Amino acid sequence: MLDTLIRGYKTVETLFERMANAALRLFGNSIVFMLALVLVVVWFCVHDWKHTTLSEGMYHAIIAITFLSFFIIQRTFTHFAQALHLKLNELVTSNEHAHNSVINAELLSGAEMKEMAKAHDQIIADEAKPKEDAE
Repeated sequence: MLDTLIRGYKTVETLFERMANAALRLFGNSIVFMLALVLVVVWFCVHDWKHTTLSEGMYHAIIAITFLSFFIIQRTFTHFAQALHLKLNELVTSNEHAHNSVINAELLSGAEMKEMAKAHDQIIADEAKPKEDAE
């Protein structure tokens, strides 16, 4: 029974990671932003503004700006994350003591990252032991 629950949880976790990665790629795409911009412009063009009060108009404008800002922020985050990964990959490859297995860690699942983190914690603990013994 517990094994079935654990397998079910892992399946849901894997599915969620795939969906999150797909959403990251989708919402950080410039074409999707342009489609969202067209959607907002069309909505503003077809909206009946005759019976809209000033406060309702402001509300609609704020909603449209917030909606478009989501795509801009997502694109900026994606760009920043890619640049950060490139810089870290450069540092890892230039250090002779670094483990090259971490170069594409962002492509791993959450469980694989946890396992890699445990392995690195063990390496750090092993490297700290001789220093403690020397003191």
